[in-house]
Amino acid sequence: MRTEGPAPSAPAPAVPAPAVPAAAPVGEDPVLARVLAIVTEKTGYPAEMLDPELDLEADLGVDTVKQAELFGTVREEWGIPRDDSRKLREYPTLAHVVRFVYDNRPDLVRGAGSAPATAGSRAGRGARCRWGSLRPAVAGSFVEAGKIPRRVAVPVLRPALPYCKATGVSLEGGRRVAVMYDRGGAAEALVERLRTRGVDVLTLENGASADSLVERLAEWTAGGSVHGLFWLPALDAEGDLRSMDLAAFREALRIRVKNLYTTARAVYEMLGAAGTFLVSATRLGGRHGYDAAGAFAPLGGAVTGFTKAFKREKPEATVKAVDFGPDAAPSVVADLLIEEALRDPGCVEVGYAGGLRTSVGMRELPILDGTPGMTLGRESAFVVTGAAGSIVSAITTDLAAASGGTFHLLDLLPEPDRETPTSPASRRTRTA
Repeated sequence: MRTEGPAPSAPAPAVPAPAVPAAAPVGEDPVLARVLAIVTEKTGYPAEMLDPELDLEADLGVDTVKQAELFGTVREEWGIPRDDSRKLREYPTLAHVVRFVYDNRPDLVRGAGSAPATAGSRAGRGARCRWGSLRPAVAGSFVEAGKIPRRVAVPVLRPALPYCKATGVSLEGGRRVAVMYDRGGAAEALVERLRTRGVDVLTLENGASADSLVERLAEWTAGGSVHGLFWLPALDAEGDLRSMDLAAFREALRIRVKNLYTTARAVYEMLGAAGTFLVSATRLGGRHGYDAAGAFAPLGGAVTGFTKAFKREKPEATVKAVDFGPDAAPSVVADLLIEEALRDPGCVEVGYAGGLRTSVGMRELPILDGTPGMTLGRESAFVVTGAAGSIVSAITTDLAAASGGTFHLLDLLPEPDRETPTSPASRRTRTA
């Protein structure tokens, strides 16, 4: 294998996790067993790969959104009330999660059992996991892998707007709405329609600096709250990404999504109640890129991602990412953005293509679909993020063995000392 960039480091020592109380049930700890089952359900990791010492984020790649979902399920499982003062970072490992259950449900400790499960045990399931040497007990196969549900994002039909319930948003006199312009005329058509309805509209200049956006919004919101934001820069196709230099790429992202962040932060406290909204527009192709044609203007995907994250934080508001095809006329875009703000509160991702209104859903599809798939060989090139340890090291090792390709390894951690005995880079012989 040829490598470029820092080699993966040896896995960092696991964060010491508190042992479950000594009075825990003997034998296999039922709380630990159920927590592992929940993690398996949420992440898809086989139970035999999970160890109580594994860090949810660093080792398993479970982001904060998934961690919040996990804790929500754990609380429901054992009837533990929500505590908004609790911080996810206080529970970094699976053992911490188990301890959280016992701390809040001491009655479970009084239940009898056999030997308590400690933070470092596998609850009778074998030796502790170490990613550097982790290998499945049985050689894998595509037949066995095909038994695991594989869910793929696909476009799905959505009811036409006239059949959808109202969102509670009002676009009439007295409402105050900000509109960030695109360069193709959709914003101009939208502003004209909003003002005809009597809406007080603040227009934001496409490409404005972050400081000027904050200043303009501060001046405007001094006269009253903002009820909604239409964000349209991602309607502009950025061109061929392969011919774009780094400066142009960064500027395209700044205009589309970084300015969106700045604007959303400036009006964050005003958008969130029922009747307020954020509606962004993209030109990925009308189906958010989930079709054979792929994304037409792919940088709009960053806008969609931000919009969906905003919905997570503001569940009561109407938040949508509305996708259009490359030929959608400005007048059509303007009309549909208004209608999407007013109807169908249950949809966050919606698109228009081929005369159909679609959203994004998950469909179970087999791994083997009759196509030959990608060929991995010595000419294959891989970019691996978070490559300094955890399960990524195991995945990278398997990819290297299967392909012999070139790997570009990225991480926030410093490059490991190649002379450290535990470093993979220090293993000079085939045996090592």
